[in-house]
Amino acid sequence: MNMEQVKEYHINNSTIKIIFGNIVDSQAEVIVSSDDSDITMGGGVSMAIRRKEGTEAIQLDVKKKTPAEIGDVVVSTAGTLPQKFIFHVITID
Repeated sequence: MNMEQVKEYHINNSTIKIIFGNIVDSQAEVIVSSDDSDITMGGGVSMAIRRKEGTEAIQLDVKKKTPAEIGDVVVSTAGTLPQKFIFHVITID
């Protein structure tokens, strides 16, 4: 993994590791992206995820779970990406 920096935080019995680098090349189990209430994945990190994944698996999954509200987190498959899930944080209505 060619990442620039790693920050690790310990909270009670949990460890949160923040890895700085290209999110679509990450080997993390979950990646997080901000998106609109319809999860169109039309820009920024979301678009990079959609382009790298290259199939409609993510879009088909989120279609069942939208529209969402600002502040919601919609969990979807990661499609063909190495991650297990994508957490779509709704920041735009």
